[in-house]
Amino acid sequence: PMSEDQLMKAVIEMAEWAGWRTFHCRDCRKNPGETSAGFPDLVLVRDGHLCFVELKVQRNTLEPEQEAWRTALCLADMEVYIWREQDWLDGTIEGFLQ
Repeated sequence: PMSEDQLMKAVIEMAEWAGWRTFHCRDCRKNPGETSAGFPDLVLVRDGHLCFVELKVQRNTLEPEQEAWRTALCLADMEVYIWREQDWLDGTIEGFLQ
């Protein structure tokens, strides 16, 4: 199984190779209680396309702060994805990023 850090590195490398601008919110998960807590792991932008991505491995679920951000972004008509290790292994992520 992959760690979340390994998945993050792989997704960022593929996204950048495919021409996406990437922003990885490194400190958000380490500062519970701050307004940034729970913000999605990645922001991806390419060709006028903006999306927010939360990465999860194995059976990890969204924390309440992550769910609150997901809901707020969806209500603002933003594209929000939850990608898991299986999405990497079966080519779903690669298909999206291409």
